[in-house]
Amino acid sequence: MSKDWNQAYANNKTPWDKGAASPALEEWLGKGGNALMGKGLVLGCGLGHDVRLLAKSAKEGNRGNGAEKNFEVIGIDFSQIAIEKAEALRSSSLESYLCYDFFKYAEQPDQSNSCDWAFEHTFFCAIPKELRKTYVDCLVQLLKPKAFFLAIFFIEDPKASAASASSDGPPFKIKKEAIDAYFEEHFNLIDAYTPKRHYKSRPYGSEYVCLMQLK
Repeated sequence: MSKDWNQAYANNKTPWDKGAASPALEEWLGKGGNALMGKGLVLGCGLGHDVRLLAKSAKEGNRGNGAEKNFEVIGIDFSQIAIEKAEALRSSSLESYLCYDFFKYAEQPDQSNSCDWAFEHTFFCAIPKELRKTYVDCLVQLLKPKAFFLAIFFIEDPKASAASASSDGPPFKIKKEAIDAYFEEHFNLIDAYTPKRHYKSRPYGSEYVCLMQLK
């Protein structure tokens, strides 16, 4: 990866970490979203805020009867420091953390078609744009047939100037209409919307929730 994520956590230069789970994820769960059941993977989990929310939701049964049974959520991140901090904040036996390069993790034979679902929030926008197709290929490799993928994409402001839109990242934002080009070959889009809830530092319209299912 072009950015040294471990060094960023070591220096506490992590503006993407808001100290709490994604409000958009909370909103989705609050609507009764029950697609994320069984074994799942949270990509680029950082300090694990979203992992803990998903585990808490399963434990409280907010996603359907018996949601906790056989539920497992694994947070994966490039940064060893982030994973160590996430482990220290661990609050449930349903969650676990793994320091691994996502792209190499997908190559492991024992991980092929191993996940019932995956969740993404600010990871797609963190990797270089040239790795996006590889990202999708790796995701498909990890998921079971008909598995679900819930993503919160960081959206490019359509009013932004061309210079601003092409500025160096991360984050590398994406236009709504460009999302399908990466995912439609392998996924069916079930739902997509602009969440009402968001971090104060991210204005309404800067995030886009997509629920997909592997074909």
